[in-house]
Amino acid sequence: MSEQPPAPPTSPDPYPATHYAPTWSAAARPPLEGLAVAALVAALLFWLWPTLGLVGLGLGVAALRATRAKGTRGRGLARAAVVVGAVGALVALGATAAVVVAVQRSRPIATDVSGPVTTTVNRLDAGHCVRDLPADGPVSEIVVVPCGDPHEAEVRARVTVGSEQPWPGQTRVDELVRQACELDEHYARTGEPLDVVWSPDESGWNGGDRLGLCVQRTR
Repeated sequence: MSEQPPAPPTSPDPYPATHYAPTWSAAARPPLEGLAVAALVAALLFWLWPTLGLVGLGLGVAALRATRAKGTRGRGLARAAVVVGAVGALVALGATAAVVVAVQRSRPIATDVSGPVTTTVNRLDAGHCVRDLPADGPVSEIVVVPCGDPHEAEVRARVTVGSEQPWPGQTRVDELVRQACELDEHYARTGEPLDVVWSPDESGWNGGDRLGLCVQRTR
């Protein structure tokens, strides 16, 4: 039996064995704050209804507080809602102010004035005494005086004509006002002849003016 030569010695592995760390799960994203979404939607809809800008602004502020308190996502949406909502709120306030001013400018002034008052025709009412009647044609401003002072005419009635119909022409509008004046309670009761009518012109009519005035000369 022959002898086997000894096996050559093995060299150590130059690369150590790889060790793998245990796996882990990524942290879950916080939920999206629903209030922030609702705020932005409401704010963007202010173009359809300006008061929604105020709603969006309020919800946006509430959403910012909610995201801070609960750690939810959506702060960017909430900030956008606040900005857009603020713009909508300004538009709503401007529109409201314009309506208030328009109403104030069309409301009749008091009939018991204490002295001469210059006003626009659309603020005259039955019982106003007019110092001077202007010449035929467009009338913008009138001087109202106490009826105990000398005056050339008095407004007997204030009428509305034409509803929503398109501009029918100045002659037809004058006829409509005259007919409405003749049917007014004052003229029906007294039988007083009608002297002057003031009617809207084409520009006023197209802007929604349907006011007519029945005016009587006093001298």
